[in-house]
Amino acid sequence: MSAAGRIRWFDGLEPVHANVACRGERHRLSWVDGRLVAEHHDLAVERAFAAMGGDSAPCLDVMDAVANHLGDVGPFPLWTAEPETAALSARQGRAFTYDLARAGEERRLDALCGLPLPLRRRLALAAFVAVSRRSATVEAWRNPSLGWVLSSLLRPAVAASLAAARPQWGGGHQLEVSWVGVPAHEVVTAEGWADAHRGYVRLRLHLDWPAVVWAHGLACGGEGSALVLDRVPKAGCRGLIEAAWSPPDARGRSHLERRGAVSR
Repeated sequence: MSAAGRIRWFDGLEPVHANVACRGERHRLSWVDGRLVAEHHDLAVERAFAAMGGDSAPCLDVMDAVANHLGDVGPFPLWTAEPETAALSARQGRAFTYDLARAGEERRLDALCGLPLPLRRRLALAAFVAVSRRSATVEAWRNPSLGWVLSSLLRPAVAASLAAARPQWGGGHQLEVSWVGVPAHEVVTAEGWADAHRGYVRLRLHLDWPAVVWAHGLACGGEGSALVLDRVPKAGCRGLIEAAWSPPDARGRSHLERRGAVSR
């Protein structure tokens, strides 16, 4: 938490470290408090060496890619479990990666997408933040990679909340989960129903949902049966806007309903 008491997007996230091959050695890159650190390099010296025609260190390639193109690459190439798919999808997405194909950028892109998965997924969160800060409107949701990543986060979260609320149903539901991004000034909502076999959920979420909810392990709140839609920082506590499953009605359906902010 910042000195002013404001919750920052990286608060509560554990550091992630990765050893990468660099000039015949194993060097450590660390993600700490929202920043990537190359522990074995003086970056100013490395950049001066590269500017004079020297070979660029792989660690420097990663740092430069993070500093200059993280928001352009987008979350999907960093989130996907396959490095080859990551690099390919980033190249094919030039509509939103701008001029990544210019000299030297292909090498940096390969270095970034070839990082170990836990580190790449921390950077995926940072990419979400970069996209959301670039545009506070729903235009930011049109980044091609947001849909795939958000769907991969939301479907398991919804399924987990239903399984916790109705354990007697045994899970394995055919759930249709859809979502739409809304500007920060609009209200987040949730609606839907489920019975013992199937259901649907429709969500209206702010762009920073992954940063303020998923990243902090709040995909399920309370006792695990409520889906967290947003969190509202308050003095001395954390308020959560949740959606909870109601008791089954006469048709055997539980309904997902938005609740007001509750303290945690």
